[in-house]
Amino acid sequence: MEKVKRDQTVGLLALLAALVALAVFSASLPVMADYQAEQNATVAKATTINICAWDNTSAVNYWNFTGIVGGNNNTPVNSNTTPEQQAPGEADKPVARLVNSNPSLNFIIYLNAGTFSNNVVDYEYFNTSDIGSTNGSTWVQFAAWDTDTSTGDTILQSDKKNLWLNVTFGKSGVGTSTFKVLGEKT
Repeated sequence: MEKVKRDQTVGLLALLAALVALAVFSASLPVMADYQAEQNATVAKATTINICAWDNTSAVNYWNFTGIVGGNNNTPVNSNTTPEQQAPGEADKPVARLVNSNPSLNFIIYLNAGTFSNNVVDYEYFNTSDIGSTNGSTWVQFAAWDTDTSTGDTILQSDKKNLWLNVTFGKSGVGTSTFKVLGEKT
């Protein structure tokens, strides 16, 4: 019985000695800060691309499409003080001009066509072109409403591009949509 008591006492003393050594050792070390931290960044596309009339300075706030169910319209009229009608076969007669007002950054042009109320438009198409040209031969359909869509076209610092639009009508009525132009630094 005495041997068991002695073994317990020795074991207890060894445990206490280990705890005292651990306390002394850890008290002598400086507290170390964590060596890593999480970083987060949220960045929106630039809004410095202006929607203008053919004069490159007057703001265009809206454009109108009219037509019949099942038909399309590639000749919208913009809101310039002297309304301008898009003429796809003629040079420099788009629905609007996109003007990069940033003097030091080039941007990839992104367009965002909102869903038309009352489902009056089934599809919307776009095209961008250099100043001095027509709309080209290819219309690109927006893959989804309310989604930033890359045109794949770059607008240089303090430069401008033509914006051409075309819609296919879904049902009769009046509908509105919001159209945004954004830029992503190249």
